[in-house]
Amino acid sequence: MSKKVEAIEIAIIDDPHTPMRSAMDEAKLEELMRSIRRHGLMQPITVRRIGQRYEIIAGHRRFTAMRRMQEFFIDCIVEKATDSEADERRMAENLYREDIN
Repeated sequence: MSKKVEAIEIAIIDDPHTPMRSAMDEAKLEELMRSIRRHGLMQPITVRRIGQRYEIIAGHRRFTAMRRMQEFFIDCIVEKATDSEADERRMAENLYREDIN
């Protein structure tokens, strides 16, 4: 089953309350920004709604790149998730990455 992608205003999306990284590699972030400029955002981020705002579940680097590029909207998949479910999904998304803490 495909999930619905929505363009959501970046200004109403918050960083994850439990980020997987304490810092992002600036050179790799610049590389990601160049890629997005050239090819567009190839994969939407995943968020959950909290009141009138959204919180990132997956795609924090992509979101940060788009925000730094001063984009107004980003493609998102909106999922329902409790705090613990969101944390679980974040961990599953990043399980095999080496640059998380």
